[in-house]
Amino acid sequence: MTGPARRTATTRPVVAIVRPGAEPAWTRADPPADGDTLLNDVAPASADLAWAVGQSAGGPVLWHRAGRDWTPSRPPPAPAAAVGAALLGVDAASPAAAIAVGGHYDRLAGTETPVALHWDGARWTAASGLPAGRVLTSVAMPAPDAAWAVGHAFDRRGPRAFVARWDGSGWSPVDLPGSVAGRLHAVAAAGGRLWAAGESAGRSRRRPLILHWDGRGWTRPALPTGAADRPLTSLAALSATDVWAAGGGLLLHWDGTAWTAVDPPFPAVNTVAAGPTGQVWVAGGRGDLARFDGGRWAPVPDPPRDVVWLGSGSSADGPLMIVGSTRAG
Repeated sequence: MTGPARRTATTRPVVAIVRPGAEPAWTRADPPADGDTLLNDVAPASADLAWAVGQSAGGPVLWHRAGRDWTPSRPPPAPAAAVGAALLGVDAASPAAAIAVGGHYDRLAGTETPVALHWDGARWTAASGLPAGRVLTSVAMPAPDAAWAVGHAFDRRGPRAFVARWDGSGWSPVDLPGSVAGRLHAVAAAGGRLWAAGESAGRSRRRPLILHWDGRGWTRPALPTGAADRPLTSLAALSATDVWAAGGGLLLHWDGTAWTAVDPPFPAVNTVAAGPTGQVWVAGGRGDLARFDGGRWAPVPDPPRDVVWLGSGSSADGPLMIVGSTRAG
């Protein structure tokens, strides 16, 4: 005798659109995905165009939003030997210039393989020239002919921070100060400067890590004494003197001189984003949303508790968007 069929929960993509001054402060605009789909990041390119990236059982996921409608965009196919192919980060300099990054494991080569896709306004193409043994997790594209991607490499000593630069025609690895042990999960650019954040490698501790490029060279700024042992997973740069970093229960702010710890509005902050009007938003692992008005945090009432927010982004003339996923069924 057989019992009733067991229902399997399905992971569904969720998108929140934030428009300053609007009521309500945010609205849902979810893609109509079929099957399990996890969204990792989003990049509004203009007031009515955006890209969202993630992964599904079938491989990498790319969604394109024009006006109010999301439609799937087919990325270049992953190799037959690829396992766990996913897109983890995306950024757009204009409607005709975007880059999505991620990676997969190559079963034949026995190594991780980085993925960088470029949108030219008509199609996505896969970049070549990035060294194997790396994974790309985030990208910042401050101009159509300039982008930075971060992630990590692997060697016998463990994970090593990795940064690559795109000059409009190709990618090239960037020399960091020494060999930085750890992983980079986020990157942001503003005012001709760059910040990369993640975690330093340790035997039992995952310490927050931030690297800074001032246009001439890289430094590793000091972080607040006693900062929680949390990896940083998100960055938002409003200017060279106003940068936010977030991860778990850790929220940091850069004022152009030093990083300081800020009390988060809720325990688990997964992503931070800055809107075109300068308003800062954070989103977390239990659907929590809050905005910062320069003096205090204002949590959004009745957040969607079934949602895990994972990524966010904004553009100069577009809305701020936050993406994540929920389990249904």
